[in-house]
Amino acid sequence: MDITKTIKIDDYLIINYTELSLDQKKALLEIRNSESIRKWMIDNSIISLDQHLSFIGNLEKSSTNYYYAVLKSNEIFGGISVTNWDSKQRTCEWGCFLNPKFFGFGLKLGYLFIILIFHYFSAIKIYSTVKNDNTEAMEFNKALGFRELSFSGNNINYELNNDYWNIVPKTYKSFVKKIIKINKVKK
Repeated sequence: MDITKTIKIDDYLIINYTELSLDQKKALLEIRNSESIRKWMIDNSIISLDQHLSFIGNLEKSSTNYYYAVLKSNEIFGGISVTNWDSKQRTCEWGCFLNPKFFGFGLKLGYLFIILIFHYFSAIKIYSTVKNDNTEAMEFNKALGFRELSFSGNNINYELNNDYWNIVPKTYKSFVKKIIKINKVKK
């Protein structure tokens, strides 16, 4: 499977940033630069269009960093990043953001991520870094099965092993059932 090309999961298209049209790249940048998204980013600076396009151009040469726009009905639903991909160790870091228009649908983005990372990338271990005041992202990571590893400055580092998702859910419904079951056990 070519992880640089478009992937279809249910009614969602997961499109590598390098494959987006210029209008899609601009729309994605506008969402990423919105205050409600940017304030939670590790690098929360405003990104110019030139910087954004240069960044995407550099992704074409990268074999370790993959960024995807998630589209539903031609509208940007969110973004998923897979960075520091080590194809030998099958480890990476991940990040995501959800279009503010779709707040409340983050679990769907989590589902798409789980399929992308464990089915298409065949990852064994994933790391995540979250600002320590971003309680929603902390809860989201925990709901997906990440465990807290350490603190680093103002950030919390998490890890997720593929044994948690050894069977990748075939449907969103089975994904949600597992999340509910596992989170009931944790309490």
